[in-house]
Amino acid sequence: MTPVSISTVSGDELRASPHLRSEMHDLARPSYEDPTSILRREFADCTLAYLGRGADDRLVCFYMTTWETIHIDGTAVPTVHLGLSATRQDTKNSGSVAALYSRCVQDALAQQQASGVRFVLWSTTASPTVFLAVTHFLAEAEPHLDGSFSESGARIAGALRARLGAAPAGAGEHPFVLKNIAEGTRYSEDERRRIDTVRRRKGFTLFDRLSVDEACYDRLIFTARIPDDFRGRA
Repeated sequence: MTPVSISTVSGDELRASPHLRSEMHDLARPSYEDPTSILRREFADCTLAYLGRGADDRLVCFYMTTWETIHIDGTAVPTVHLGLSATRQDTKNSGSVAALYSRCVQDALAQQQASGVRFVLWSTTASPTVFLAVTHFLAEAEPHLDGSFSESGARIAGALRARLGAAPAGAGEHPFVLKNIAEGTRYSEDERRRIDTVRRRKGFTLFDRLSVDEACYDRLIFTARIPDDFRGRA
């Protein structure tokens, strides 16, 4: 793993720092045709960002998260939106971003244990790498790899759709599938090739079966819980 020094900044600190936002833009740029739209959304919502810096203090990776309460079935539930992450091109697949994920989940677990209320971790994605990591390292991930989901999972997805400003799923529609939700956000050609390689190597077909088309700005909601025995496995 590429060694990084991990620190955090609040969303307010992030929004007040043009220099930091510029650093983050530079890291995200190779993965998107134009990262402006997704960064604008993530900067606006972020409440806590995790930063990984190298020995030279250069930004190696980042991970933006949003800690908030969402009402699900009339109950206020603490949630963490696992937002945008990026790393330098020369440190992809090095484990540096995984260290930030792990720190975030450890922080959430500590707060969960202190409050006695289970957190919901969630996000949206069109990346099989992200989805497979969630199903491997977290608990009770939905939808399942075969596309199925529980009744409680569907209710959580419904609350998250409302949180994102999406209409409720119609009859016959998959509650976790969001059509045309990420307007203006396309992966770069290099990133699409990397994703396709992962998809073929892993035999990952979920997005195809659910008609999640990144080219049409579609995304899949995923939800998960924190494993009780989580010890930084990510």
